[in-house]
Amino acid sequence: MSLTPEPKRSAIYAVYAWMRAADDLADDCEPGDDSADQLTVFHEETAAAMDPAQPLPAGPIWPAFRDTVETYALPGEHLYTMLDGQRSDLQPVSCQTFEDLYRYCYRVASTVGLTCVKVWGDDGDPAVAKLAEYRGVALQLTNVLRDLAEDAERGRCYLPVEDLTRFGVTPEQIRLGEGGQSFTRLMQFQLERARSYYEMSATLERHLEPDCRSTCWAIMRTYRVLLDRIAENPEKVLHKRVSLPLHTKLAVVAGAKLKRSWG
Repeated sequence: MSLTPEPKRSAIYAVYAWMRAADDLADDCEPGDDSADQLTVFHEETAAAMDPAQPLPAGPIWPAFRDTVETYALPGEHLYTMLDGQRSDLQPVSCQTFEDLYRYCYRVASTVGLTCVKVWGDDGDPAVAKLAEYRGVALQLTNVLRDLAEDAERGRCYLPVEDLTRFGVTPEQIRLGEGGQSFTRLMQFQLERARSYYEMSATLERHLEPDCRSTCWAIMRTYRVLLDRIAENPEKVLHKRVSLPLHTKLAVVAGAKLKRSWG
């Protein structure tokens, strides 16, 4: 986010602090545990912080959060949907269809993009919302592939059951790290699907305020390079989380600073 100029940078950090607080609460909760009520309390605190007529909740994140909500007119629907996504992760995961996975991606990622776009500013084109939605889906599909082994160890598999069935792969095979041709074909299908959402959102940056285009592009490019790294050896995700070396990330940032054309 260092590419974002002030005061928008501080606003993005305020939103990030709010998201991190929600994420930490979700990580501390166990399915069926009463501690999940903490997310309900956080939802209520968020509603209070978004209402200038209400006193601020106690805690360091709320003053900057309220200021950002008011300054950039952040829609509550996106923020509340993010919390719904966090809560859904407390339940057993079962995406029967891609529609189910898409809905999950929208909740946990597209809403983030839609919120950031409100801070970055755009040209008012009605297409921006759908472009931001698609970009969030692209990023989250990349996350799903990157975290396949880690999620499997936790008893989670976000890949649609219809896709697993089509390619003859089971969640247990993924948990055991069993690759093979069926898994490779499954991954190739998932990789191509993710690429399609990067392509469908390729013109997002050109609609943003010029001073924030590089930030949005750098985020996209980092994840797109990660997707390409996974594609080099899809079976690697069965054994470790694929990541990018620091020099690659720095190269992306440098490229964002030098980029002159968008979309």
